[in-house]
Amino acid sequence: MTEPTPEPKKVETLEVQGSKEAIIESAVRGGTESTCNNENNTESCGIAPDIGRAKALELADELTEKGSKAFKENDFTQAAHFFCRALEIRGLHHGELAVACLNVCYLYGRALLCKAQEETGPLVSVPEKDGEILQDSNKEGPTKSAVTRESSVASDSDDSDTDDVIEAEANEDMDESELDLDLAWKMLDTARAIAEKQQLGDTMEKVDILSALAEVDLEREDIESSLGNYQKALSILQQLVEPDHRQIAEQYPC
Repeated sequence: MTEPTPEPKKVETLEVQGSKEAIIESAVRGGTESTCNNENNTESCGIAPDIGRAKALELADELTEKGSKAFKENDFTQAAHFFCRALEIRGLHHGELAVACLNVCYLYGRALLCKAQEETGPLVSVPEKDGEILQDSNKEGPTKSAVTRESSVASDSDDSDTDDVIEAEANEDMDESELDLDLAWKMLDTARAIAEKQQLGDTMEKVDILSALAEVDLEREDIESSLGNYQKALSILQQLVEPDHRQIAEQYPC
């Protein structure tokens, strides 16, 4: 009796997975959890060796475009996710301080800044009306008043529990926003370092980077550093545009 010959195993490659999105998922590991600032980018990024340099950089461009689209739609979490992965690919192929990484570093840092600002938005407080309820109930007699007082005590207890939950959620958001701000500062400072290392001179890109750094400093309540970065940005901007240019008045009204 002849045994059936086993079928040869199919070798799957990234090139035949059916879509570029599948290639992206296999090419980059870590997503938003990666800091995109590790010294060993090979381990952080996990680029598959059989993708090829040209295709990997093409994917980085696509990720950057997706990040820009998400940013315009105010989806800052998704934008940061795409920019992070694009930066990992570029950092692996060009080096972390290569000029090719400058724009993505800025975009990633800016997305993280906006994400942190969104997370620390003002909480809406509900006005308390217990006093009004008690005053109205007293007009309807002692029995009604007693019942209302018991209801008020129970309501106060529920409100206290709700306040505790809101406070816990606010603290959690604060912790996450602080991490986002720290990473945003690192990315923007890396972009600044790239511009200085490459001796790119005074450009609008440098104005944007310094302005974003000033915003991060302001969010972290580092007023002195914030003013310093704003002044540097303004000094460069004044060299690039006319003194009465609208951008100076819009960005630096003081």
